[in-house]
Amino acid sequence: MGELTKLIETYCKNKITRFHMPGHKGNAPILKKLGAPYDITEIKDADVLFYAEGVLARLEDRYSDLYQSTTVLSAGGSTLCIQAMLALAKQQGDTILAARNSHVAFINTCALLDLKPIWITPNYDSSTGLLQQPTANQIELALQQNPQVHTVYITSPDYMGLMADISAISKVCHQHQAKLIVDSAHGAHLKFTSEDLHPITLGADLCCCSAHKTLPVLTGGALLHAKGYSSTELKSKMALFGSTSPSYLILQSLDYCADYLEQQAKEDFQQLEEERDYISSICQQNNLKLLGQDPTKWTLDGFAVGQTGEKLTEHFREYKIEPEYTNYDHTVFMVSPFNSSTDFARLDAAINSVTKKTPLQHATFSFPESIQLLTPREAVFSATESLSIFDAIGKVCAENKITCPPGIPIITAGEQLTYQHCDLLKNSGILTINVVK
Repeated sequence: MGELTKLIETYCKNKITRFHMPGHKGNAPILKKLGAPYDITEIKDADVLFYAEGVLARLEDRYSDLYQSTTVLSAGGSTLCIQAMLALAKQQGDTILAARNSHVAFINTCALLDLKPIWITPNYDSSTGLLQQPTANQIELALQQNPQVHTVYITSPDYMGLMADISAISKVCHQHQAKLIVDSAHGAHLKFTSEDLHPITLGADLCCCSAHKTLPVLTGGALLHAKGYSSTELKSKMALFGSTSPSYLILQSLDYCADYLEQQAKEDFQQLEEERDYISSICQQNNLKLLGQDPTKWTLDGFAVGQTGEKLTEHFREYKIEPEYTNYDHTVFMVSPFNSSTDFARLDAAINSVTKKTPLQHATFSFPESIQLLTPREAVFSATESLSIFDAIGKVCAENKITCPPGIPIITAGEQLTYQHCDLLKNSGILTINVVK
């Protein structure tokens, strides 16, 4: 049991009268089932997250040792970490080179900080129906064309389980005196796989990980990792955006997770890799394609057996399996060591009973051309009007239009709306849009 958890356990056992926040006092009947007695505020010895000197600072030291980086805690998910990372990036200049498949949290933070993204458009693989990760060559060319840029921002692993060559990309960035920031919200486990593939290990300067996505942590628990920055620098930027009332339930789950990472994670994730290899062989026997490299993200290509992702997902639901995400082409499962043997047996049975039809061809795809008429900040804070998407063609978008998941904007604030955008928006069920007046 971690130090923070012991402190709060003792506090609860001592039946202290709580003349402090939160208002439920640990007694609200329904909230008791949700852990209300353990939901505290910054009581004596519980420390203060953004100015930690005691129990939370020691917990962060444990994570720093585990990840071999300067690591601080977030109870505001990876979004808070992204805001802090980009606030640090702004010290290098207000222009940033970014992959176009970045999460909407990146664009929103650009608007808040008045950062100006220059996009790297990922290539599309028509054999899988997936956008590829940006390559070191693409990034080197972009840095050569934009020598004023000193920060590069990518996402790895992405939502479909594809991983960038961070080692090669980081070398290119550093050759051009640029920092590499990696949104690794889906990669908290990568330090504990059979090969250490964590972005910091591979050369990234800053990296965020949503611990709750792949580790035993409550939703909202995340980690901000860095090389070459102090915890004080990281937290000073987090404090600009984060709540001064962090959830101690989330922090306790991070405390528990530190125990798990120290004692069990390496063995568990290696077993999970073996399970993935087994499921991959079952997929091959049934003509299904298991895509991606991330051992916790199992993306099935329905087109390989002549089925849409929606149809494939309906089939899995008949076996009481609920996937993470479904689109027209794919079904995505997020897997962790805390899935049970029953879970894997159901998946095995479901894959073995998939109906096989003539394979379908993935449609060609490319991001619409980005015509940036205003910066994200200028657009977001302009006077706006709401129009139907086709009436808005030619106007400047005043918001980031996304489907979530996966949270990648179809059009970003400041871009000019085109027919191609409208087709994508319509296909996603989005029929109105806010534009600059």
